[in-house]
Amino acid sequence: MKTTVLSAAIAACTFMSGTAFGQVAPALILFEVHVDVDVEGPNDQTARLQSIPIDSEFVSIDLDTGATSVRYGGVVAESTFTQGPLLQGAFFTVDGNGVIQPGPPGGPPLIADLDLVSTLGGPFQLTLGGDADLNTGFLDFSLLGPPALVPSLPGVSIVGHRITPEPGSLVLLGLATAATVCARGRRCA
Repeated sequence: MKTTVLSAAIAACTFMSGTAFGQVAPALILFEVHVDVDVEGPNDQTARLQSIPIDSEFVSIDLDTGATSVRYGGVVAESTFTQGPLLQGAFFTVDGNGVIQPGPPGGPPLIADLDLVSTLGGPFQLTLGGDADLNTGFLDFSLLGPPALVPSLPGVSIVGHRITPEPGSLVLLGLATAATVCARGRRCA
């Protein structure tokens, strides 16, 4: 059992650091991200969008330049919109690029400026603030500043946007931590 836990921990650490695919360039790639988006529109209409696993989802960060790429798919989980693309159950993908840089003193540790394109709403821009631990693959970014307008959907704004690791990834991180503690405890005893 201890060997299985240790093997799972090593696999989790390798997976989360993005080295499982033999990458040479220093980059952090998270294959399983979870995204929650809150949208508001005219006449108090609202929608909640959530990511769903797709084969080609990722967040990548070039550690040398801060260049960032994002791709994820999702579904409109809840909606009061009665017409247009934001109807409950609608599927979508989001692709885009941007840059992550250190945040200002007193603000979030990192700022991400992203130019994205959604199959539901076309192009839009987001500024997210948050943190990333490049050793563990932890990522937590939320919308900064005022709501982000969606130019192709008049009156529609993104009022909340959060990117975190998929809950399954957090389980792998927990296994890695537990295995490390167990391994160190045996050496110390």
